[in-house]
Amino acid sequence: MMRRSLLFAFCLSGCMSVADIEKLPATRSGQLSGNYIDVASCISDALADAVPVLLTVDQATQTAVLTSVYRNDFVKMPMYVMTLTQQGEGSMEAKLQSRTTVFGTPHADTVHAWEIAETCGGGTHAVRSPTQR
Repeated sequence: MMRRSLLFAFCLSGCMSVADIEKLPATRSGQLSGNYIDVASCISDALADAVPVLLTVDQATQTAVLTSVYRNDFVKMPMYVMTLTQQGEGSMEAKLQSRTTVFGTPHADTVHAWEIAETCGGGTHAVRSPTQR
């Protein structure tokens, strides 16, 4: 019975789209240093070997969005969306929204992505959401 419940929860969580994830409260947020395009490229390059990441840049709004999608032969699931928005010269707002495990904790890939964002963005200026403390 427990196995079926877990399988059902997993199947439901796999139905989330990128748009659904973007509606979730931030898993992590904070201020990073640098240019949003440079930092987003640094993050994308650092994650390239671990997980596929799609980088989208909107120069009009000075925003970069990194989207991680887990894929295998059977399923395609978005894991997280990281948004970097330039706030001024050398400063940007970073926000990470992600699906969580059935226990409400972020997946290891999400935590790893934020650590890389802190490294690429010039320090550890991140603020954890109350559920992640």
